[in-house]
Amino acid sequence: MESRGFEGVESTTRVIRMQLRDGVSVDQLPHQVRIGSSTALVVVPGRPPLCLRCRSTGHMRRDCKFPRCSECHCFGHEQDECNRPYARAAGRRPETQQSELLMDEEESEQASLPTTPQKQTTSDDTPVLNKSKFLQP
Repeated sequence: MESRGFEGVESTTRVIRMQLRDGVSVDQLPHQVRIGSSTALVVVPGRPPLCLRCRSTGHMRRDCKFPRCSECHCFGHEQDECNRPYARAAGRRPETQQSELLMDEEESEQASLPTTPQKQTTSDDTPVLNKSKFLQP
């Protein structure tokens, strides 16, 4: 799915250099900004990362210990603590949270690496061309 303003762009990873005004610290910069119809992750070297699941700083989503309810699929509580009102319980399942669709810093760096063709062979020694080093053989 393409975002408005990024049509035809192969990668939305951008590196910029900023000079902050006097009195503005790195901690005052947002962790995410909206650009067009997309949300961009703002990574500042040396600043603790933002968890895209629990919105706390100091860890990334893959290391997050914040509980997710298997009943209502919301974060912050376990199934035995779920207090869904009847209207929500009878309704549709909630849509996937947008934070689950965003890449964190490490994921975006891995996704922006150039891919190089890797030669693989099948069990009968037939060569197979794999264009991504992230795919399983």
